[in-house]
Amino acid sequence: MKSILDARFWNGWHGLYRIEALERLRRLKDDADALAAEFTALRDRIGPPASTIEVVSSARQTLAIDSMLVHLISCMSVEAFLNHYGVARLGEAFYKRNCERCTASQKVALLLLATSGKQLDENAELLVIVHRLFSRRNAFVHPKAIAAALPLMGTVPNAASWSDHRVPFSAERSVADMNRFFELFVAVDPSAARLSLG
Repeated sequence: MKSILDARFWNGWHGLYRIEALERLRRLKDDADALAAEFTALRDRIGPPASTIEVVSSARQTLAIDSMLVHLISCMSVEAFLNHYGVARLGEAFYKRNCERCTASQKVALLLLATSGKQLDENAELLVIVHRLFSRRNAFVHPKAIAAALPLMGTVPNAASWSDHRVPFSAERSVADMNRFFELFVAVDPSAARLSLG
């Protein structure tokens, strides 16, 4: 019997991450809908006093953090797949020596060249998607310090800014990019389909 942690059983960790990203996006959409309904009920009942804004701001912060987590897990799925694919196709020793420390975009280009003989143009959609995913990931995990002006005490943000409870576009974009990555990778190397199923 296979262990639940056996990477061969799961085809690598990327499948678990991919499922988690999809599930978290679904929950994020549900939470955004619930927040919008709660905001509407509060606004209709008591108007938009500062305390309502505080409650809503806290909930919006949670949505933003959950959106960031969806993005990070989408990147984890892509990177875990690349590592799994590289080891499965090139062998662990070769992969670790030549590919493991490369950027995700470099891994894609190197792996596909080494395994399928196909050289990707630097503007290939697959590389653009990987670059976009990992650039945003790097911005989240390596934030640059910037000076910010303090808001004036007692000011209330305008209603349009604090009443928008849509799921952050970045979460939906991240999952779409993750899914598109797998489609495009398999299009270049159809043998990857057996490894990319999550």
